Amino acid sequence: MDLLFNFRENLFDVILFNPPYVVTDSAEIRGCGLSRAWAGGCTGREITDQVLCNLQNFLTPKGVCYMVILKENNIDEITSLVRKNNFRSEVIKDRKIRGEHLFILKFSKNV
Repeated sequence: MDLLFNFRENLFDVILFNPPYVVTDSAEIRGCGLSRAWAGGCTGREITDQVLCNLQNFLTPKGVCYMVILKENNIDEITSLVRKNNFRSEVIKDRKIRGEHLFILKFSKNV
């Protein structure tokens, strides 16, 4: 996560992001080991929300972000969050695999 905050602003035309989205204890995010790869914190969105709240700083004016989201991460709340920052969201694809219902969301700036 900290890596993104070391780039200059409005650098990316496209961001592909498969964040850690599994609902876990928040301590697992800062832990060590393999669980950090999937640990999303108490809502499964701690890292996701940090990125979405700062998306306007990462993307160029016509830039887009594609993100993997788990159904339990609450797509309606995510959509509401990005709207506050003048972004729109669109479900590009959804798929059920091994007990998970995954979505690919596309975020782009409202023009």
